[in-house]
Amino acid sequence: MPPRSSLTVPTLSSLPSSLRLPSSHPSVSRPLSKLSRPSLVSLVQEWLRARNQAICGPFLGEEDANNESIYAPAQTLDELRETYQELGVRKGGKREVVDRILEGDWRHGLSLRQLAMVDVQHLIDHPTSLRWTALKLTGVAGSAEKGGNETSTPSLEDELPHLHGPAFLANLQKEIGPLMKTHYHLAHLATAPITILRIYLHDSPYNNQHSLGHHQHASEMSRSILVAFPDNSPFVYTSQSGSTAGHWKHLRKLVIDAIPKALSRPKKRWLLKATSLTARSLAALVASRGGEKTNAAGAGWSIFAKGTVEQSPLRPSASADDDGDGENGENGDAEADLVTTREKPQHVRKRSSEGIGTGGLANRATTKRRKLLAERRFGDSGVADDGRGLDRFEARLRDAFPSQSRSTNITRESSAATRAPPKSQKGRPSRSAIVEDSDDEAHDSDNDKAWRPQVEVTFHGSHIFAGIRQLVEIGAVDGDKMPGWLTGEESVSVGTVRNGRISGHKGAGV
Repeated sequence: MPPRSSLTVPTLSSLPSSLRLPSSHPSVSRPLSKLSRPSLVSLVQEWLRARNQAICGPFLGEEDANNESIYAPAQTLDELRETYQELGVRKGGKREVVDRILEGDWRHGLSLRQLAMVDVQHLIDHPTSLRWTALKLTGVAGSAEKGGNETSTPSLEDELPHLHGPAFLANLQKEIGPLMKTHYHLAHLATAPITILRIYLHDSPYNNQHSLGHHQHASEMSRSILVAFPDNSPFVYTSQSGSTAGHWKHLRKLVIDAIPKALSRPKKRWLLKATSLTARSLAALVASRGGEKTNAAGAGWSIFAKGTVEQSPLRPSASADDDGDGENGENGDAEADLVTTREKPQHVRKRSSEGIGTGGLANRATTKRRKLLAERRFGDSGVADDGRGLDRFEARLRDAFPSQSRSTNITRESSAATRAPPKSQKGRPSRSAIVEDSDDEAHDSDNDKAWRPQVEVTFHGSHIFAGIRQLVEIGAVDGDKMPGWLTGEESVSVGTVRNGRISGHKGAGV
C-alpha cells in the first residue's frame, strides 16, 4: 500500500523560525550579496554558536557522491569555525564567502531567522539604506466609558505601553494572522537605543516548507517590513515600502494599524498618529522623535536641552552687540586684531602684515560674525558630520500676499510694540487700548480673506539644514532675517507655513 501523502490545511499560526528557504531562492542570495565580507564572516560566526544550532545549524556529515558541490562538508563545528576565522583574516572578495555559504556549508538552505539576521546586519552596516516614517502613540480618551473616538496625548502620569516581546508578538499575530502568514524577529541594536522588529510577510494561507519554496513569483509573494521602537519614547518608526503595488501597500497599512492594537490593554487603548517627519537616518529620528530632550528643542533651542547654558530659555539673552557682532562688532574685532598685531614681535608682524591688510581684518571679522550668528540660530544642530541629516524637506507657504495695507499695518504694529499700552489708574488696559486690539482683530480677519498664493519649496541633499547653515556662514543667506522653520527647529520634513510658523502637514508621513 503506497504511503499516504501529508494533508496541508490553512492555519492562523505564524511561520516558525526553523523553516528554510532553498539556497537558490532569490530571497536568500539577494540579501547575502548586499553584505560586506567582514559582516558575512561575523554573521556566520554567530550562526555557529551552540545556542543557535537548532535553527541556524550548518550542513555537516559525509560527502555525498551525487552532490556536485566543490565544497566538502565539514565534520564538526570546530572545524567550520576555524575555516571562517581563516576567511576573516585572509583578504578577498565577498563572493568567496557567499558561494561557500550557499553551495557548501548551508547548501540545504537558510532558515527564516538567518534571513532576518541578515536584514538586521544590513541595516547596521548601512543605516541610511531605508526611509523611515515617525509615528506617535496617543491614548484614546475615555476608551472605557465612551466609544473611544477622542484622542489625548499621554501625560507624565500615564504609563507608556510596555514592549514585552512574546506578549506583543502574540497580540500582533491575532490581528495579522487571518490575513497573511508572517514571521517575526526582534533585535536590539548595539549602535542605537532602538529595538528592531522585522516582519516577514508571505501571501499564502499555509505555513509549511512547500509554500515557501516556490521560485516563481517569489518577489510578489513575500515582503518584509521593519518597525523600530526607540527606548523610553512614545514614538514608532516604520520603514516605507519600496513596492508600488497597491496590494502590498494595503497589507502594509493593515500591519501598521495592528501595532497599536497589539500594544493596547483593557481600558487603555492606543492609536498611531503621523508626525510629519520622514528621514533615512535613524539617528535623526532618535534626536527629533526619541527619548532625548531634543524632541521639543530643535536648532537654536538645543543648547538648553543639552545643558550647554545654565540660564533659562525664558530669560532675555545678551544682545548681538555684547558678542561683538552688532553695529560695532566688525570694528571692535578689527581693533582687537590690530592690538594683537602690535604685541607680536617685529619679524612676525612684518610677515603677517604682508598678507593681511585692513580689508583682510574686516573680512575676518565679518566671517566670525556670520559663524556666531549661525551658531546662535542652529545651536548644536546642522553639523555636516553629525549623522542626523534630513535628505528631503518640503514647505508649503500659505501666508497672505503682502499688500500696501498689510505693510502699513506691519509698520503700525512694530511702532505700537515699542511703546507700552496706556493703562488706567487701577492697572487695567485703557479704553483706547481695547479699541486698538479690536481693530487689530478686524484686520486679522481681513488678512484671512487676502490672496494666499500656493508656493511649495522643496530641498534635497544629504544634510539639508547643514547646507543652510553653511549658506548663513558664507553670507549667502541672511541669518538675521531667515525664518525659524529654515533652521529645522520644528523637526518636520513636510509642513505648512502660516504667519511665519510651520506646522506638520495634514496626512503627511503615513
